[in-house]
Amino acid sequence: MNKVYRIIWSQAQQTWVAVSEMTRSHTGGRKSSRTAAAALLATSLLGAGSVVAQTLPAAVDNRNITQASQVVTLPGGEQQVQIVTAIKDDVTFNTVGFTADGDPLGDLITTVSKSGLVIKNDDPSKPDVSVSGGGISAGDNKVVNVADGEISDTSTDAINGSQLNATNDNIENVDNRVTNVDNRVTNIAEGQDGMFQVSADRKDDKPEVTGANSAAGGAGAKAGGDNSLAVGNDADAAADNSVALGNGSVADRDNTVSVGADGAERQITNVAAGTENTDAVNLGQLKDVETIAQKGWNIQANGDAASAENVAPGSNVDFSSADDNLTVAVENGGLKLEVNQNQNLTSVTTGDTVLNDNGLTINNGPSITKGGIDAGDKKIVNVADGTIGAGSKDAVNGSQLFETNQKVENIDNRVTKVEGDVQNLDNRVTNVEGDVTSIIEGQKGMFQVGADRKDDQPTVANGVNAAAGGAGAQASGQNSLALGNDAAATHEGSVALGQGATSKAGEQVSDGVIKLADGSEFKYEGFAGGDKVAGAVSVGNDNQTRQIVNVAAGALTEDSTDAINGSQLYSVAKGINERIDDSGWTLTTVDANDPTGASKDFAVKNGGKVAIEAGKNVDIKSSLDANGNVVTTIATKDDVNFNSVTTNSVVTNELKAGDKVTINDNGVDVGGTQITNVAAGTENHHAVNLEQLNNAITNVEPGMFQVSNDVKNAAKPKATGTNSVAGGANSVASGNNSLAVGNDSQATAGNSVALGNGSVADRENSVSVGSAGNERQITNVAAGVADTDAVNVSQLKGVNNKIDNVDDNSRAGIAGALATAALPQSTNPGKNLIAAGASSYRGESAIAIGLSRMSDNGKTVIKLNGTADTQGNGGVAIGAGWHC
Repeated sequence: MNKVYRIIWSQAQQTWVAVSEMTRSHTGGRKSSRTAAAALLATSLLGAGSVVAQTLPAAVDNRNITQASQVVTLPGGEQQVQIVTAIKDDVTFNTVGFTADGDPLGDLITTVSKSGLVIKNDDPSKPDVSVSGGGISAGDNKVVNVADGEISDTSTDAINGSQLNATNDNIENVDNRVTNVDNRVTNIAEGQDGMFQVSADRKDDKPEVTGANSAAGGAGAKAGGDNSLAVGNDADAAADNSVALGNGSVADRDNTVSVGADGAERQITNVAAGTENTDAVNLGQLKDVETIAQKGWNIQANGDAASAENVAPGSNVDFSSADDNLTVAVENGGLKLEVNQNQNLTSVTTGDTVLNDNGLTINNGPSITKGGIDAGDKKIVNVADGTIGAGSKDAVNGSQLFETNQKVENIDNRVTKVEGDVQNLDNRVTNVEGDVTSIIEGQKGMFQVGADRKDDQPTVANGVNAAAGGAGAQASGQNSLALGNDAAATHEGSVALGQGATSKAGEQVSDGVIKLADGSEFKYEGFAGGDKVAGAVSVGNDNQTRQIVNVAAGALTEDSTDAINGSQLYSVAKGINERIDDSGWTLTTVDANDPTGASKDFAVKNGGKVAIEAGKNVDIKSSLDANGNVVTTIATKDDVNFNSVTTNSVVTNELKAGDKVTINDNGVDVGGTQITNVAAGTENHHAVNLEQLNNAITNVEPGMFQVSNDVKNAAKPKATGTNSVAGGANSVASGNNSLAVGNDSQATAGNSVALGNGSVADRENSVSVGSAGNERQITNVAAGVADTDAVNVSQLKGVNNKIDNVDDNSRAGIAGALATAALPQSTNPGKNLIAAGASSYRGESAIAIGLSRMSDNGKTVIKLNGTADTQGNGGVAIGAGWHC
């Protein structure tokens, strides 16, 4: 039958215990008149990410406890409610609970029921640990001593920390060689290095980037220059804006692209024909130039094509004098022709041209006489640049006038509609380009002051990296900003906003204390950003404050540094008040002998008392908590005497929850269900949660090499050559010291480079930017200066222009030869003959003037000739002959 127990003081255990009503109390008798339990007092106060328990006044109404995080305490008092409990001899439990070892009256920490196993978490803010048919919840605790789970595409085993650590090591070993691998790159199998790969013998060598806005890819690659790029093992882009492409390539000159190094040059193959001045030219274009250059020019006499001779490039043409009246010399890279000064010619007439002591006159054409130069309504060509100065009287040529026109035209639309007076700009306004138009008197910019302050002192920004706007505004603090008339930002990193606003220094705040009405203190700490204060923002001053309105709701997170608006603060205060109002509780009892399970509620107010008596197999324990409150716990004894115990599933050495979850000495089998609320593991044998696994996958830092979504399942790059690099889907670098960058690119030859999708480099020491039938232009090529530099179209055009000049001069020279051949010579003994000739050949013209004399005996003839052509070239010839 049921027995009645009462609570007495146990001297041995120094606590209240439940005993038979016949047991005597040996000590502490006076204490037996006091109750063993008291009212519930619990509340949570929110602030700065922590929860602090506060004592509530006795006047708070009684309410049910509905939140798992509330604390129940039973202090001593005078009012009592007696509860008599007992356990039947034959019992059937839906739930069996256990306390901690060695604490028979401790808190109930473990419960076994038909739903599974529940272990109460020591931290009330965390969920309980449970094992049920729906899965395992670790209660936000670590799951330790987890055996290594199988790692496969079909495995459902849990993974422990050591296995994840190995994964992290593999990811860390990738370091900055494979970067920016986001969710667009998938199915990277074990051992794969991503879409940019180096060969296994160089896998531990890392690229190095020290230049600003630079990138390096490949083992040992270095990008030291600003805006530089080094791609290839040991590639070195040391100069600014330089590019080093290929293994061992060195770019040590600014604004250059290098595909090799001194003594290790490469060819650039599959180069499309350049079309712009800065494009690279291919060998086909250069051969065309060579063909033209090798043609040379032909020279013939008297219009006789049969007598024409070819003058090869680099060959010499000998100009000699036919008599003593003309001297031929080479001086300063040109021909110097001197006529004998003892010649006395009164006049020379050639067709419409007359040359005499007055000058040269061409009938109905130009004349050069003592009176000056008359162009005869013709062009004056080949005029040298005249001196441009205040006292110069030189003629200027078309190029000088063109340059002046260009300077005038360059003004174009950069400054338009300048009205009113613009004075005293001196050197304070510079570089006013085409971006400034329609400057009209009275117009102001995007920052103005009122008319009443327009003449006030200008803004002052004398702080380092400071800015100020507004009449009288001052920004003297380093990195400060002052906006508004008379605003002053005098502290480092400070901001003063609004008229008259003054700044204050920012303060480092890491914690704070609030004193409550009862004298207790509430400490808050752990602020985000408290140690990173760069300055303070002021919107007023000590005598003039302003509200900051229209503030959006700030984020309420542990690391938030957002401003909080009034509605958020009101919501927090309201929640605290509701928690205090709901702090009352109701004690509900159920009569175990009532088959209907009828219950009875007892309202327990603050200050009220509850007396609890123990029945069979029941222990009651009372103790003081850290706050001095009496805590009474009712629990089943460790050693109980039951006739029978029935649960849905309790098996010796094995616990089953439902039909899926099993715990035994072999481990935990969750039957394909989830393990939830798993705290982050920290040791090698701890289980890891999904957050840690996701972090391990996503913590690969984004970088400068990417592939598009449509190639995520394509074949990975293959760098099989020694010291080779491959980057791009299905790219292959099989040649030693080779580099292949681009989807389907192939660098199969030694020391070769394939750049771009589908490019093929199959010749050693070459750089390919395409393939047969799929050539590409290389654009923005700077003019080459060294023998191994690439040349651009502009340089090729320069060669063409020089060849064109050679052709024009050749035609003019032939015309001069024809004009000279047309000169007759003296046939009368002892007589002089002055002759003139003119000719035209393929668009170029020339004139020739000659003087000849036959000796008195008619046996010797001396001849002197001079020519001038339309290319501005002159020529002389002298010769002598004897009748034998």
